[in-house]
Amino acid sequence: MLGCTVTEAQARMTSREFGLWCAKYAIEPWDGSRLEYQLALIAAHIFSWLSGKPQALKKFAPYLDLPDEADAQDEDEMRAIMEAHRGTL
Repeated sequence: MLGCTVTEAQARMTSREFGLWCAKYAIEPWDGSRLEYQLALIAAHIFSWLSGKPQALKKFAPYLDLPDEADAQDEDEMRAIMEAHRGTL
């Protein structure tokens, strides 16, 4: 994504910027390593929409190590985390 090697990237940017790129990759890798998860998510949304009932992601990716639905963050928790980190990235 950066168009250069890791060593070249480290030479051209600050440690903080490099850390931000590493964090971005950890959240949303651009090398296809999370492709199975992304495809399962799309399939679950489409099937939920067509059937009119929410479908569990594990149904479409049983081989992936996914958190249980009860352990997932809800919208309020996500909003609180984003508010706490506002301005730090």
